[in-house]
Amino acid sequence: MSAYLKAMSELRPELCGPDYNVYRYRHDYYKIVRFASTAPRFGPPVRTVADGFKNEDKLPAALSRARRVCLELALCNEWKWFCTFTIAQNNFDRKNLDGFYKRFKEWLKYQSEKLGKKIDYLLVPEQHGDGSWHLHGFFTDVVDPLLVPFKELWDSGADIPYKLVEKGYYNLPKYQKRFGFCSFGEIRDHIACAHYTTKYITKSFMGDAQRVGLKLYYCSQGLNRSTLYGDVYGRNGLLDSLLQHHYTFCSSGFVQLQREPGDDPLRDIIEEQEELRQPMDIESFYNQYYAADQIPEEDPCSDEYYQTVMDAFYG
Repeated sequence: MSAYLKAMSELRPELCGPDYNVYRYRHDYYKIVRFASTAPRFGPPVRTVADGFKNEDKLPAALSRARRVCLELALCNEWKWFCTFTIAQNNFDRKNLDGFYKRFKEWLKYQSEKLGKKIDYLLVPEQHGDGSWHLHGFFTDVVDPLLVPFKELWDSGADIPYKLVEKGYYNLPKYQKRFGFCSFGEIRDHIACAHYTTKYITKSFMGDAQRVGLKLYYCSQGLNRSTLYGDVYGRNGLLDSLLQHHYTFCSSGFVQLQREPGDDPLRDIIEEQEELRQPMDIESFYNQYYAADQIPEEDPCSDEYYQTVMDAFYG
């Protein structure tokens, strides 16, 4: 990075980033993030690695982050099953979620070793009014050899609610024997199922989780995450029309592309506006946007700032 861009990134970081980030979640599903600042941009993005969420101890920030990460993991991995796990009172303390999960994680590791394949999963706990827990989540097809259709159990005379048979759900008998009731249903709409699952992360749950030090979701290691598909410089009407949620510092929205092979409108937008990534001459910027008689007193782009940047530029 040139010296003047480095100085600019430190003194006016809002001038150095793109107007939009485009993230790819699945082959046809993308997230658009538009930043609120409308100031002119300087060259390529200046990215920093955040040390973490400073407001992680505050409910809104922690809740937002948990929903974002959970949705990302749900969308970016090839799940086959949506599942529900309950905890039988005669097996474990149903209110001790942390203790249950430690045993459940060890059990999954053992099952993975027996299958010879890693079992990937994503689980979101939900708390009942009496303080007991159950979990909803996702599993890959690795667990297929462990599953048994409820219809087979029904036909053998087991006492099972018929709706589980009618809907074609599956049981995981080894889990039921060890922990409690469970059911697996094959995912038909991956995107809808992923968005639906995040509703279980609620403010009431968040308060309980902070009080007892529990997590908002559980997942196996090494799951796929979203990738940055591209940056867009300059406002774009089509991208703006895709935004659904508006916050103080940014707006965001998801889009699913129904396209023919080789047709990629988002990539076209990114490439068409690539020329806006080129750095503007710092003196031209100052003369165009911050003429001496137009600088507000509270504007950080003062004569002292200008001199600092110019020294870096010519130094």
